[in-house]
Amino acid sequence: MPDTNRSLRAAPQPKFLPAALRCLAVLLMCCIISPALVAQTSASTAADHYKRGVAYLKSQDWEKAASEFQAFLRVQPKMPRAYDGLGIALARMGKGKDAKDAFESALRLDPSDAEAYYNLGLLDADAQDLKGARENLEKALKFQPENEKARLALALALQEMGDLKESARQYELILSRNPKSAEAHNGLGNVCVLDNRATDGIAEYRKAVEFDPKYFRAYNNLGSTLASTGDIQGGYDAFKKAVALRPESIEAHLNLGLVTRAMGQNDAALAEFERVLSLHPPDPVAYRAYYEMAQTYRQAGDLEKAVQFLLKSLEVKPETGQAYYTLGSTLKQLASSQRVSRPKPSSNSKAAELYNEGAQRLVTSDLEGATDSLKASIAADPGFAQAHNLLGFALGQQGKLQEAIVELNRAVELDPDSSDAHYNLGVALAYAGQRSESI
Repeated sequence: MPDTNRSLRAAPQPKFLPAALRCLAVLLMCCIISPALVAQTSASTAADHYKRGVAYLKSQDWEKAASEFQAFLRVQPKMPRAYDGLGIALARMGKGKDAKDAFESALRLDPSDAEAYYNLGLLDADAQDLKGARENLEKALKFQPENEKARLALALALQEMGDLKESARQYELILSRNPKSAEAHNGLGNVCVLDNRATDGIAEYRKAVEFDPKYFRAYNNLGSTLASTGDIQGGYDAFKKAVALRPESIEAHLNLGLVTRAMGQNDAALAEFERVLSLHPPDPVAYRAYYEMAQTYRQAGDLEKAVQFLLKSLEVKPETGQAYYTLGSTLKQLASSQRVSRPKPSSNSKAAELYNEGAQRLVTSDLEGATDSLKASIAADPGFAQAHNLLGFALGQQGKLQEAIVELNRAVELDPDSSDAHYNLGVALAYAGQRSESI
């Protein structure tokens, strides 16, 4: 499958914690105890600590919020909602274990605290404990059946568990109560796409942006699905809206670059990939941007530029077979146009003789004999790149992939223009268990 289609799949929902914790403070706000209840605390200062804790949650000053709730609980340790507030602040500070302890403390005081179950479900999901997430979110819904955020989180957990049927049912329950829920339409669209029902998924994404015209994620998913089904112009239009809504989105610029290249607009595509790099993406995305720039230059016929950006991609992720495959292929094209020098034989006659002997043994499938001859050739001339390459090939044929990778890496170091060495290294990396990265 072409790279463009592969990369333009519907983007998955973001991980729970960053998105879901935006809802935590909202839920807490809905459950703030009344002034009358606060007044029942044993000291007026406790009420002040609680109020300040809530205010700091609203202003997203998590450390101060945690400090205020802790001060409140030292005076009034029997207040479940204070533990909820403390848990939210700790979670946003990245202290997941402490946050979980706080929510569990709330539940010991009030076993029907739906918000505590909901928040525990989010923490479990972020830790990839999907079974735990499902159990806690179902408990939250037992006590608050109308809690839409909890049901959305449950639907997403079920989707990630692979239970698409039950995930869809949860989204449909939300829509039966709130037909204009953009989040539910977007989530249901994701389930449809995962279930190989792209047309239904597109319909759901369109409903999501109809009910929320500023819903970035739905536009991005719509663009991915349209482009992957062949509607390149539709994908382009959706990604343009996504970029307009969120100009700093690395994902949207990358997708826009891919679909723009598919439209034959190479200069515009390169500009989008350069924009991705200007946003200082994490290494896997930086690698992808450099790699896609190389592919764009290849498409435009500028093979030397393509090589330049493939090498940049390998600087970011040196053990990625995909780039080695492409680099080998590109170097072969350059060699055929006589812009790259041919591999040089060894000046050591003994090394050359042993190399030829090893090559002949490979022809007759004498892999062990070939390996011995090629090792002897390298012993005679350690800088003989061709011998390292052929030895790597022979070792790979015997299933000795890690040894093969060592030899092929050495061949590439000695002769960076060797198309065969780059290509063989890509193959070895793929079969060594990095196929997901190399194909």
